[in-house]
Amino acid sequence: ATSATNTYTHGGVNSFYLTRIIFLRALSFVYSVAFLIAFHQNKALIGDDGITPAKRMLDAAEERGNLKYRKRMNWIEYKKTNFK
Repeated sequence: ATSATNTYTHGGVNSFYLTRIIFLRALSFVYSVAFLIAFHQNKALIGDDGITPAKRMLDAAEERGNLKYRKRMNWIEYKKTNFK
């Protein structure tokens, strides 16, 4: 009878060791290439003259956030005055 713990070992060495090492190295290579590509393209994609003008988008998002904040504060002040 073989125990379940010895099912994946051969001579005391994990039989998936080489597979795990190859898989992790390949995955790290894919991530490295993706990072380098993004690093070289981000300036053209996100810059002020890029496809996505970040300054305009961030300014619009800030304005929406300020509007929501003002509405929330008005609502809280209204609730405070009605419950006094």
